[in-house]
Amino acid sequence: MAIGKQSLLAWCADMSKAPCSKLEDLRSGVVLLGVLFKVFPLLAEKKMRVRWAPRFDHEVLVNWDSIEQAIAHLHLPAELFDKPGLMAARFRPTYNLL
Repeated sequence: MAIGKQSLLAWCADMSKAPCSKLEDLRSGVVLLGVLFKVFPLLAEKKMRVRWAPRFDHEVLVNWDSIEQAIAHLHLPAELFDKPGLMAARFRPTYNLL
């Protein structure tokens, strides 16, 4: 059974406890950080800057830098982290990472 976009977004919302009903909800990085912290709880011990309610572009960039640090810390394959694709909220990069 294939996992579709709506199922993936519902799972992200459940895991992150943040609203996530469309791909654009991933743009701030908050949902992905929430998922990463839930799936890999030891990430909470790593000192990363996170903006849970980003209001400005530079705060969103802080979140994306933290996601990149988390991916490296977890030794996940670099090809899973298509930063431009994820930041643009495209489905394939999101699906590949999750």
